[in-house]
Amino acid sequence: MSIGKTLTFLALLFGFLALLSCFYAPLLFWGLLCSVAGTVCAIFVIFRRTRYMLETKWNHPVVLALVLSSAPVLYLICIIFIFSKTA
Repeated sequence: MSIGKTLTFLALLFGFLALLSCFYAPLLFWGLLCSVAGTVCAIFVIFRRTRYMLETKWNHPVVLALVLSSAPVLYLICIIFIFSKTA
């Protein structure tokens, strides 16, 4: 298996773990760490594909990994905005 496929798989794995952390609040810190790891892996794959002039379409698994990795950050931002209105 090539390094690109391995890092894509790792980015997807970290993205799914980050998404699952949104459903159980005490795991949100670990979800944010998984989010950072998934984002780094996905960005590395995109840069590597750009270096070799490979097209990265919107339905590529690494783009899905980026979306999944951003879920805990968006969840935390929504929680902050919701509870800041009540204070």
